[in-house]
Amino acid sequence: LVEKDDFAAGTSGRSSRLVHGGLRYLEHGDLGLVRESLRERGTLYRLAPHLVRPVPMYMLAGDRRHRALYRAGLTVYEALAAGRNIGYHQGV
Repeated sequence: LVEKDDFAAGTSGRSSRLVHGGLRYLEHGDLGLVRESLRERGTLYRLAPHLVRPVPMYMLAGDRRHRALYRAGLTVYEALAAGRNIGYHQGV
């Protein structure tokens, strides 16, 4: 508790330079935060396209149910992006 929100709070997340659209917020049902993250990412892409590029990520799902949930979540996420997405998900 002593180190909570000290001068080094969040430094690893801030130094990663990862620009995300808030997919984790979608999982928790916070659509407003997802839209805000997408808007910020779109602004950064518009102002500095040389700094923003898609990075492939792998989502591991053990069974069909989890794969279907991931696909459904990514489809909803892409719909919320409304054409402002840099790329689209690909299933394997």
